[in-house]
Amino acid sequence: MRCTAARNRATAFLSLFILAACGGGGGGSYGGGGNTNPPTPPTPTSFTIGGTVTGLASSGLVLSNNGGDALLLSSSGTFTFAMTVATGSAYSVTISSQPNIGPLQVCTLTNGSGSVAGAAVTSVAVDCVTKTAKFLYVPNQTAGTVSAYTINASTGFLTAVAGSPFATEPAPRFATADASGKFLYVTTLGSSTNPPRISGYALNGTSGVLTELDDSPFDLSSTPPPPSSTFVTAPAVHTSGAFGYLTVWNPSPSPTVNLYGATIDSTTGDLAQIAGTPLPVGYDAQTPVLEPTGKFAFLARDTAPNSSGEIMSFNISSPSGVLTANGATSTGGNRPIAALTFDGKFVLVSNAASGTFVVMTVDSAGVVAMKGSPIATGAAGTSPGVPIYSRRFGVVYLANAPLSGGSVPSLAAYHIDNNGVLTMLAGSPYSSNGATLFPLPHPSGKFLYQVNGSTGSLQRYSLDSTGVPTLVADVTTPMDSPTFLVPDPSGNYLYVTSGSGGSVSSYSVDHTTGALTLVNTVAAGAGAFLPQPVGLQ
Repeated sequence: MRCTAARNRATAFLSLFILAACGGGGGGSYGGGGNTNPPTPPTPTSFTIGGTVTGLASSGLVLSNNGGDALLLSSSGTFTFAMTVATGSAYSVTISSQPNIGPLQVCTLTNGSGSVAGAAVTSVAVDCVTKTAKFLYVPNQTAGTVSAYTINASTGFLTAVAGSPFATEPAPRFATADASGKFLYVTTLGSSTNPPRISGYALNGTSGVLTELDDSPFDLSSTPPPPSSTFVTAPAVHTSGAFGYLTVWNPSPSPTVNLYGATIDSTTGDLAQIAGTPLPVGYDAQTPVLEPTGKFAFLARDTAPNSSGEIMSFNISSPSGVLTANGATSTGGNRPIAALTFDGKFVLVSNAASGTFVVMTVDSAGVVAMKGSPIATGAAGTSPGVPIYSRRFGVVYLANAPLSGGSVPSLAAYHIDNNGVLTMLAGSPYSSNGATLFPLPHPSGKFLYQVNGSTGSLQRYSLDSTGVPTLVADVTTPMDSPTFLVPDPSGNYLYVTSGSGGSVSSYSVDHTTGALTLVNTVAAGAGAFLPQPVGLQ
């Protein structure tokens, strides 16, 4: 009976000791001399630290305590760090990483520090809020203007900013904000008499009004590209925000592409040519993609018309932006288009003129090497577009367009593992109902959206837990034929331009089904191009 009573009163800390003392046979006593009172459990000297997370709708939130004991969280609820802290000692909980997979969220922390006072700490509070873009800017390539709108965070309703549209150089293509959100730059293709340039503006963070900088427009270099250039790409801005790059296709005296670079003055917004640019980079080159830590740049190119494609690698010097060539590697096909995985470990390359896809590894020096061999993305005569990487699933999506009239548009999908090995998803390639433009993942990871130029509509795919897409039967048909679509970083809204209609529309997104509901359509300008959300609210 003594052992039975002892077991009932004992803490888990003493249970093994009591079982051993009782010998499993009901006899025995505590110590000698007939003492039948159990020992007093020792008082705990260290305690756990924890609290509650609310509003978390994304993955990747990492908390740390006292600079270590990292805790990865992916849902709201209570949390407890693994390591205990001694009574009288300090604890200091911090956010090591904001959520980075899913809708854009910013989490704040309260009651994060103090001293342990003889009990577990459960009062740490983390509140996560989804952020919506504050403004939307739309370059109007035919009108030579950029339209500006405020975004109602609660409804997605677009309202024209006072003074919009704002004049640019001829044929504006892409709007890009600097890292601070103080300046907006619009790359322009120019005309038969105007070379490609950049129009720069001070951006009023309250109203969204644009005021052209005193020294705008900016030439791309002291020897500008010629008028009547074929194309200008979107800028790639360095993670530091101190500089960026773009490429221009020049038609004469022979078709070539040059890489231009400029530093960004964080006070005035002025641009200045990076030493050593422009760089001749072959034919049919794309905008460079920048490795996330900012050490390397990679550029896909053909060395000459209908020749073998390559990935050029460059070392980046910061803050100067000076590029140093680091070699070039064949992509095993023609007209390569490159993208990067989120961690910069792999360069993803579609060979648009060869109908193939290949993965390139990146070593610690920034040198790339082909992983395996190029894989056909569809039937003969297929031309894959921009590789779209979903970090949530580790899946690459490629829209296949007809290259020579002999194939049917489709969507290919591949899983890429930590070693860069590709596995085609079951059922790939998938029907696309005629759409050829690159698919855009919804921030939730549940859907893909695509402009269908052949039907003048928007279509969507639902994604299962592994990233396998299923084309949804119903489609959204805007009042104006769509040109480009871009999801809001919150995932609550989708913005669609119409070049022919000279308009931009906002749609709300059903987070369960992905269905789109029109919020409103507002006038833009002729040739409305790629919409660009800017700022957060």
